[in-house]
Amino acid sequence: MIRLEFILKRKKGRLPIIKLQVLTLRNNKIGTLGAETIGSFMKSNNTIKYLDLSFNQFDDNACESISEMLRTNQCLRYLNMLGNVFESRGMLALTNSLEHHFNEDNSPLMILKLGIIC
Repeated sequence: MIRLEFILKRKKGRLPIIKLQVLTLRNNKIGTLGAETIGSFMKSNNTIKYLDLSFNQFDDNACESISEMLRTNQCLRYLNMLGNVFESRGMLALTNSLEHHFNEDNSPLMILKLGIIC
């Protein structure tokens, strides 16, 4: 399932500005190569706040690609990684990449949903 949600902003006398804020790529069997592509794209993306990558057969290598993106992307606020096949190495890579995603008062800037299929 692919779901896109856009925010349309219009200023008087100008063309509308469209910003993608929600990207759902749930249950698409994207795999490791797809995770690398998504990670590369999301490193410089500054509009997507919600990313659902659940049930895409991501292994530890895919998680490492996504975790690299999390180290640089400061816009993303929600990442769903439920139902993938990664193990402890992938889980560790994802959780370690969140160390910069906190406010000054140590409140989290991001929600990360993790789950492993055994």
